[in-house]
Amino acid sequence: MPNTKTKMRFRYSFSQLSLLIILILLNSITLAQSKTSTICIRLLQKNIIDKRYVFDNSKKRTHDETQLTYLGTLKTNTGKQFKIIRYCWIWGISKRATNRILVYNQQNKYLGNYYLTTTDDLPLKIEHNRLIFKILDDNTSKTVITKISFDSGIPKSIYIRGDDLYSFDTGKI
Repeated sequence: MPNTKTKMRFRYSFSQLSLLIILILLNSITLAQSKTSTICIRLLQKNIIDKRYVFDNSKKRTHDETQLTYLGTLKTNTGKQFKIIRYCWIWGISKRATNRILVYNQQNKYLGNYYLTTTDDLPLKIEHNRLIFKILDDNTSKTVITKISFDSGIPKSIYIRGDDLYSFDTGKI
């Protein structure tokens, strides 16, 4: 039967180990966000519109793929410009997707994003200073085209189809 000192030492070590694991996980999440931010800045600097970039860091059993497309620039009535990136991160064993519309200013400073629930809700392109979405309506099987304007600035929320209303979030990617 172990003595009390041994049990206390084990609990202390287990506590340290738990803290270390938590710190490593938080660090890896922060590094992944930082890495994504760096990649987005490079993508904006290249200034190549509508080219899809795929960064695949998958392992044997876990998927980790980021797809980025710089869609171009949207302008306001006052001349302010916003750079738009289509972002899709496919991750995990079941290949879930995190989808966002990333918004940057003219100096490539990240301003925020719209978090979208499905990959189908991502915009296809920018055309005539409008963000263009082409969505298949589940009820009618017809394609619905939605055009979002930034004429008055970044919309606080955007409506794409059905009940899909997405708010602009100034938090990290």
